[in-house]
Amino acid sequence: MHFMKQMRLDPNFYFASEYDSDGTLRSMFWADARSREEYFVFSDVILFDVTHKTNKFMMPFADLHESVSCWYEMVSNNDATTKYIVGLCDEEKRKWWTVVYDELKGVTLKCECAKFETERYFCKHILRIMQERHLIVILEQYMLKRWTIGARYIMDSGVSTSKENENTVTPIMEWSLTALATKAAHKASNSTATYNEYRSWLNGFMGMFDELCLMDN
Repeated sequence: MHFMKQMRLDPNFYFASEYDSDGTLRSMFWADARSREEYFVFSDVILFDVTHKTNKFMMPFADLHESVSCWYEMVSNNDATTKYIVGLCDEEKRKWWTVVYDELKGVTLKCECAKFETERYFCKHILRIMQERHLIVILEQYMLKRWTIGARYIMDSGVSTSKENENTVTPIMEWSLTALATKAAHKASNSTATYNEYRSWLNGFMGMFDELCLMDN
């Protein structure tokens, strides 16, 4: 089995599977060493909920390459500006969306569906044209800070608060604290000595924290 081979090659590779009583595969999860390391760095995951969509075997199915299944046609090409229509191959062309590729003032892409303007990420139509134009990285002007590694340092410089909520812990403040604790736990697990020291410190802190909560109440 491929996953068993990967575990022999990489001890940090992990997978788990679930089967029905008749031996039919119900679900499978796997994570390679790089994914696990990135979780410890970013303390976050992306979850695809595909329970609303099934394939022909009635299994939840996530198509991560839907942009590849899009077709396109060039409708005009005037100097630095090229206009395409893009859509799924099984859709009528009147339902396809217009994508404008412009090189007049640097490369810009704009789709009629306006997903980037409204939801701040590229639609499958633009991704298809990027593939056609051999653009293998997202252009800098479309790279939002929340997508970058710098986004996790937002709390390091402090978060401005108004008078109304200066005593309220916001979700991003809680997330930042969780990320810091996870990173510390990862580093402390490098040896049993640092693990025991960190665990002892946490127990002492939790005891002090419990006392403070009792005093507040």
